[in-house]
Amino acid sequence: MTLVGRLAPGPLDIVGDVHGEIGALHALLARLGYDEHGRHPDGRTLVFVGDLCDRGPDSPAVLRFVQRAVEAGRAQCVLGNHELNVLRGERKHGN
Repeated sequence: MTLVGRLAPGPLDIVGDVHGEIGALHALLARLGYDEHGRHPDGRTLVFVGDLCDRGPDSPAVLRFVQRAVEAGRAQCVLGNHELNVLRGERKHGN
């Protein structure tokens, strides 16, 4: 794993600030033409640009979905400050 990488070739859909809103994420992806596993019929690639967790009702579900999509080669992900706070063990009041 490297800290700097290239984006996937071809059409991309950039998604950020999901904040644990798994229902909203699924609704957005369906509207963009993705199936429930993050596959697009035209081979588009998802790029998540951080703040996947925190605030919303189901951050673990969002993280699982993104992890599976990345591992399957259907998505790329860049960590945001909310993910970095979790990794560093820095809890924020109210979240």
